[in-house]
Amino acid sequence: MLLSGSLKYEYAISSSLETSRLIASKIIGEEIKEELREVIADGVKEFCNITCGNIVAKIAKRGKTVDITPPEEVVYSVDGYHLIKGRRAIYYPLASPEGDIALILVEG
Repeated sequence: MLLSGSLKYEYAISSSLETSRLIASKIIGEEIKEELREVIADGVKEFCNITCGNIVAKIAKRGKTVDITPPEEVVYSVDGYHLIKGRRAIYYPLASPEGDIALILVEG
C-alpha cells in the first residue's frame, strides 16, 4: 500500500499464515478454519486499509494531504522482501501470544 503526499512511503505488514488468518477472521467477523489464501489475503488487506485510513485521517487533522493506494500482496522470499531492497525502512515489531507481526514503513 502506497502512502504519498509531500512524503512517500509504502506500508507493509509481515506475519505468519496463522497470524494472518487471525487478523482476517477478526476483520471478516467469522473464523477462517481452512487455508483459504485469497480470503486470508483479502482480510489482511482490509486491515491495512483500516490502519492506513486512520493514519491518513490523523494526518489530515494537521492540514496535510496524503493519498493511499490499494494494498497488494508481497510474498516473502529467502532473501527478504524485494520492496525493501536498497531502501530505508522502519520496522515496528509487535509481539503477541497469537503470533508476531511486523509493520513496515518503506521510504520512497
